[in-house]
Amino acid sequence: MINLHIAPQEDHSKISHRLVVGGIGLFISFLIATLVLTFPRFFLFNPMAEGDPVRAIELTISSIGWILLLVGPAVILMRYASGHSNLVRFLPIVAVVWPISLISSHITLFLQKGTWYTGYLIQYPIFVLTDILLPVFLIYMWDVLRPRNPNVGPRGATGAKGETGSTGATGASGAAGPRGAKGETGAKGSSGKK
Repeated sequence: MINLHIAPQEDHSKISHRLVVGGIGLFISFLIATLVLTFPRFFLFNPMAEGDPVRAIELTISSIGWILLLVGPAVILMRYASGHSNLVRFLPIVAVVWPISLISSHITLFLQKGTWYTGYLIQYPIFVLTDILLPVFLIYMWDVLRPRNPNVGPRGATGAKGETGSTGATGASGAAGPRGAKGETGAKGSSGKK
């Protein structure tokens, strides 16, 4: 267990930040698990039992999508909480497989049957959270947590600890002119005349 009382103030805020991020990942995974257990017929089925091969592939990808959404946030964000940010790059994949598979499935059903099967979003508003808001939130989390250029801090701050970056390059000196006078620096440096 981490003892926050003996950690220096800077480390305390880093540790607290990481613990909150890990807790968010666990919460998201528990939310999806609760949703799967609440609506098992919506999630637990054999996608290959579908007669249409296009629908079978879409339903298989959809099943992979909700499993990624179930396991991914907890694994990725708990790994981040333990001090390793290498899995954060997979967060967008975890976030978008499920909603993209749903959109594809809805479009296919509309083309095949002429009806939109999106009424479940109104009948069960929890799916608005899981199908739309949660993927957007995970993309936002990825944008905040992803590793950045070492010279640029999080969210665009400059320097490793917020110090200003290096200054811009100076102009080159001008070449010597026909009389041998020294050229000026900067944009006028090419002629060398005074």
